[in-house]
Amino acid sequence: MLIAGAGSIIFLIAAGSMPVPTLPAVKTPTAVLASPEALQAYYKVGNPGVATINQIMPQFELSNTGKSSVDLSEVTIRYWYMLDIQQPQSYWCDYASVGCANISGSFVSLSSLRSKANTYLEIRFTNGAGNLAPGANSGEIQNRFNKDDWSNYQQAHDYSYEGSATTFTVSTRITVYYKGTLVWGSEPDGLT
Repeated sequence: MLIAGAGSIIFLIAAGSMPVPTLPAVKTPTAVLASPEALQAYYKVGNPGVATINQIMPQFELSNTGKSSVDLSEVTIRYWYMLDIQQPQSYWCDYASVGCANISGSFVSLSSLRSKANTYLEIRFTNGAGNLAPGANSGEIQNRFNKDDWSNYQQAHDYSYEGSATTFTVSTRITVYYKGTLVWGSEPDGLT
């Protein structure tokens, strides 16, 4: 019998025919996926008290309340908002505990209007961001984006905007996805 962790195997061969040893199959370990309740999003408004502004500055933290590490390169975060006129926008990571080189942002226009949202900013992590250990927090991710013509946004009309969140606060209006599946928050309702 092979014992897990044993350093050697000894065969006793008696006179007569040679036995052929059989070893139990070794099970290949599989990664444990994040459970829906394992990741939580925290939000802080980067420009509090200003509803009309030419750049939106959402700040995020992720918390892993689960029992297994989460590969951040499999995680995306969405900030939902209204873009009055579809036009080019620019994204910057101003600061991230995992390093801004390990963060990217892109804009997605929705094919149909949702409640207080027709666009979202999607934040992605590279492999260099590493894993988020059980019980750990990602640290701050300070984001900023603007229209390329620097015209104003009306943040009060945005689904994810919470003007009173001047410290990091749990937010279900910031959505988190693991391997493309929603694991935290509530997307804005669709309009019919």
